[in-house]
Amino acid sequence: MVERAIDDELGAAEAIVHVEPAATPDEPSAVAVRAVADRLGLKVHNLNIFHVGRQPRIELDLELADTLTLAEAHRHSESLESSIVREIPNVGRVTIHLEPRNDEPRPAVGHVPSTQRVQEALAKLPDAANVRVQDVLVTDNGLVVTLEKDFSGDTPLAETHDLMARLERALRASVPNVVRVHINSNVVAHFRDCFPRAWTMVTHRLSPEGYLGLHFTISLCALSVTAASFFALADEVGEQDWLVHFDRSLSASLHEHSTLHAVRIFRFVTDLGNVSTLASIGLLVAIALVVSWRWQLLCVWAIALLGGRIYK
Repeated sequence: MVERAIDDELGAAEAIVHVEPAATPDEPSAVAVRAVADRLGLKVHNLNIFHVGRQPRIELDLELADTLTLAEAHRHSESLESSIVREIPNVGRVTIHLEPRNDEPRPAVGHVPSTQRVQEALAKLPDAANVRVQDVLVTDNGLVVTLEKDFSGDTPLAETHDLMARLERALRASVPNVVRVHINSNVVAHFRDCFPRAWTMVTHRLSPEGYLGLHFTISLCALSVTAASFFALADEVGEQDWLVHFDRSLSASLHEHSTLHAVRIFRFVTDLGNVSTLASIGLLVAIALVVSWRWQLLCVWAIALLGGRIYK
């Protein structure tokens, strides 16, 4: 709009308009403070505004490169403070905390003993329920810890932040050389919140480390499917349904088109199921288990063989 007005007034004049953010009368104070910082090329966070009587008081953290001297950092701080005072009328006090920032990549390595120390410290903290250690890095300045904690999706953000702040302070006090703690908030499913006992049972059941865990669950599912299939086949056979007709048709077709070579193959497969062959295989497996000192498997194998013999 400004460029158009100048062009209409002066004709072929070239106009360059530089736009700077400025506070409006009805603009919130927080927005105005951030606009001032952006205009000065500064980064702020942890901005808090308190109204004491009719005067606002402003507190914030100012991020500055850690290579600056204290005098250089204070010049940036004083410039930001004076700009905020000019921008926001009747401001009572501006408190700026200087926080060093390092944007350069720094060397770090994972360290198993440090990870174990952090895990042991978390096990003793009351606020560390459902907290998992994702990573522990050793840097020149100390340990950088990354954690993950489960929260319900309807947890207020302020409550989440307060709990994570308490956890960070407690961990720093327990492990003195921790210099930074990152806590990733993980939103858990609603089912886990409504049915915590059922969720614990399911996760324990599907855990490979749990008692009768993942392997038992898979075996139980396979057994259920096999049993259901057996009863379905038995029902079909008992009712002389399509399965019986299919079996008879297949048997007739095999007899009609049988060859000497095919008969030998079927006879060989039949011989594999006779008593002497099964006894030989059972004996070889038992010897292998004895040689390898697998006594529990040997007992299970013996019970299986005896059960098969009794059934016959």
